[in-house]
Amino acid sequence: MLRQLLNKPANRRKASGFTIVELLIVVVVIGVLAAIVIVAYNGITQQARATATGDALRNVASALQFFARSDALATWPAESSYGGGNPSIATVIANEPTLASSLRAAPSVADIPSNNWRYDNDGDSYDGCSSSGGGINILITGMTTETIQAVDDAVDDGDLACGNVRISGTTILVYSVANTNAL
Repeated sequence: MLRQLLNKPANRRKASGFTIVELLIVVVVIGVLAAIVIVAYNGITQQARATATGDALRNVASALQFFARSDALATWPAESSYGGGNPSIATVIANEPTLASSLRAAPSVADIPSNNWRYDNDGDSYDGCSSSGGGINILITGMTTETIQAVDDAVDDGDLACGNVRISGTTILVYSVANTNAL
């Protein structure tokens, strides 16, 4: 009798592997973890793009301010000096040797082509904000509202209605550079 209890019955097989319920639980847990990682990755990517764009904006603004000081400009050159109509930063660089010495090319960061970087000095204003009292604006076209907001959060006050970083329409970032008299 003891022998029979110790031996397994012949018709009973040893259970091996996982049950369907256990496999479903593992798949659900992996799915939840993957979703968390994707959301975190997208947030980190957006933050990195915003930071890179903000750094590039500051570099362009510093180069333009250096150009204004070096050439002792009383006022910023008008857009018409470079052909008008918000010329590209590359066009301004090509026409200003002093600027070209400190800014070799228009930035190309965060999937924003360098041709989307524009020089603006025609006295217009954006969404209720003045153009910094005689300053200029750097425009970046073709951006999403979310990216513009992330750039504003990274380098300015987080308010797209006014401040150093503003929005025009839904796809243009406006970055103000100081009046030459303030340099």
